[in-house]
Amino acid sequence: MRTIVVTPPLSTPEVKTLGDLGRHVRHRRTKSGLRIDDAAALCGVASGSMSKLENGQVGMSTDKLLRILDGLGLVLMVVSREDVGELLASHRETPSK
Repeated sequence: MRTIVVTPPLSTPEVKTLGDLGRHVRHRRTKSGLRIDDAAALCGVASGSMSKLENGQVGMSTDKLLRILDGLGLVLMVVSREDVGELLASHRETPSK
């Protein structure tokens, strides 16, 4: 049985690149103890799609992206630039679980 190594979390929830999004997804998956193929099956996508996302590669439909995020218990928020500083500050004040 393969051991799943938990990848470190990013220092901020802010996503500026596909690579950032992929690292958030990979952290959540590994923290949940899921292999990539098991997570893909849970989310209803091919493991190749999950791998593409985790590696920050382009070429995924928004529908698949949202399915993966939902399947892993993550949400996508759209926030104005004016509000992001306040949200990040409140994130820093809240202790991690």
